[in-house]
Amino acid sequence: MTPEQETINFLHRASTENARIVSSNDLHEIVIAEAQANNRFWVDPETGYGWALIPWELSTQKDRQRKADYFLRNGMLR
Repeated sequence: MTPEQETINFLHRASTENARIVSSNDLHEIVIAEAQANNRFWVDPETGYGWALIPWELSTQKDRQRKADYFLRNGMLR
């Protein structure tokens, strides 16, 4: 799989799964290891920065509200 395909696949998973994308800089090493073990971790080939898909259940109420507000503003709420 090309780096572009990996990027698209990761972004597609984030949009279809109950998950949010979080920078590895904001995560504990245990969460990063779990994301890697579950194929929920991606490294940007250009920058080398890591990103993880984190279940929304592990997010704060503020995170969940921000997502709901975004979807509402953009007519994407189901």
